Amino acid sequence: MSLERRDVLTGLGIAGATAVTGSSVVSAEHTDGHGDSGAPRVRAVHASPDAPDVDVFVDGEKVLADLPFRSASPYLEVTDGEREVKITAAGDPDTVAFDGTVEVESGTDYSLAAVGNLSEDSFEVLTLVDDNEADYWQNQGSVRAVHASPDAPAVDCKVLLTDWYATTVSHGLEFTDVGEYEPFSPYEQRLLVTADDTVVADDTLFIAEATSYTAYITGYASPDDEPADAELEFFFVGESADGGEVVDSDDETDTGQVRVAHASPDAPSVDVFLNDDEVLSDVAFTTVSEYLDVPAGEQTVKITTADDPETVPFEGPVTVEAGTAYTVAAVGELAEDSFEPKVLVDDFSQSEDKAGAVRVLHASPDAGPVDVTAADGDLTVVDDIDFRSAAEYVELDEASDVTVEVRPDSEGNDNPFDAEFEGLDLTGVNTAIATGYFTARDEPTDEQFTLVQAADETTG
Repeated sequence: MSLERRDVLTGLGIAGATAVTGSSVVSAEHTDGHGDSGAPRVRAVHASPDAPDVDVFVDGEKVLADLPFRSASPYLEVTDGEREVKITAAGDPDTVAFDGTVEVESGTDYSLAAVGNLSEDSFEVLTLVDDNEADYWQNQGSVRAVHASPDAPAVDCKVLLTDWYATTVSHGLEFTDVGEYEPFSPYEQRLLVTADDTVVADDTLFIAEATSYTAYITGYASPDDEPADAELEFFFVGESADGGEVVDSDDETDTGQVRVAHASPDAPSVDVFLNDDEVLSDVAFTTVSEYLDVPAGEQTVKITTADDPETVPFEGPVTVEAGTAYTVAAVGELAEDSFEPKVLVDDFSQSEDKAGAVRVLHASPDAGPVDVTAADGDLTVVDDIDFRSAAEYVELDEASDVTVEVRPDSEGNDNPFDAEFEGLDLTGVNTAIATGYFTARDEPTDEQFTLVQAADETTG
């Protein structure tokens, strides 16, 4: 089902999840209001009483881990447009509670609220639009209510202003209904949930000025008859709450970084899966992806052709060490059954005292051993490198706008291929991938010999 609603977070002793940050999809935001970029912000809220702790994925990348019931994450900044959202049991990516899409717009905050019973297949995600920048009279705050109790009847949400008078925030809310924001004075308020004028839950909330809150009505009206022992009560979520520890992308204790390079000249565009989760789609020949945050440990990588998921050129384990970055290059020929990844460890420290550094991967199936040179052959960057091999980084004293030649390995480095690559900016640390065919007319495709440059710089 599609998602269509959303919400915020509160600081009333709520345990939060771990946010996985530093990926190309999402980064953690602690500040009030929108990020400097004006990008949409998304927060996850766990309001499903019988669901275990969950992990949340956006566009195939895990962005939240171990989010428990009645908790909410910090806001996470995402790119606008249609985002793929998947929710799984924590640590068990094969148990998928939800897999769908949500449309997000720039300058807007959202809450993705998981509600319903997982055991009864009524689990769903509501997408709520949060009003975190409302300008209320005299700096009032605001409250809205969400009916998230699977077995409760229609209810009213009220604020008790005196012992004998209550004002209604939302009237006649059915399960999954979302009320409108209502302004209130900034001090402690008592909120009630009533069904047929009978109070079935109540709690207090300190409303801060110019701050918006969502009161989730969670748990069960009759917990003895339901799949989990969760009594009906409020769960408050407000703009200014923390929501749990955020793992800084500089923390090298539990993740590495991986990017994928398509260097197989006869393979079509491919999709890349990590532990059965699609992390990259429609990757074309000569494309090098951004770095992705990946949990440390042995990960299963699967590569399929983009137009036929049943065609699997490669599936196998790749070990990722914490705090380490990798380039996984698809090398070889699909037609010759020699397609397989070449895993390179990236080292960003190579050019600290130099103008730059370059490393070369030989991925041209029909070219024999080659030298990589510059300055009309006077400077040998790489000497005698075989197909499917990668040379060590070479530090460069002058690295900007250089002309690189690839030559057959021979004495004197004469008779270069028709392969001169002008204007390559090798400032910083770079990987150069020699791919395509030297004699394309005799090969499965007409992809000509080329040099692909990729800067070895993470986004974290």
